[in-house]
Amino acid sequence: VFLYLKNNNLYFYVNYKYLNNILIKIYYLSFFNLKILDRVLKIKSFLKMNIKNTYY
Repeated sequence: VFLYLKNNNLYFYVNYKYLNNILIKIYYLSFFNLKILDRVLKIKSFLKMNIKNTYY
């Protein structure tokens, strides 16, 4: 399962082995989108900060 941004919509692709790798898209409302994206970006920046503090 992975997510990415396209045309301001957050796509979730779910990969099922038994369905010959058919991709299922789930579209969320824009408002909900922004909340999730905000969280993801916060987590990413937090991880980057931690990596820099640890290794550099």
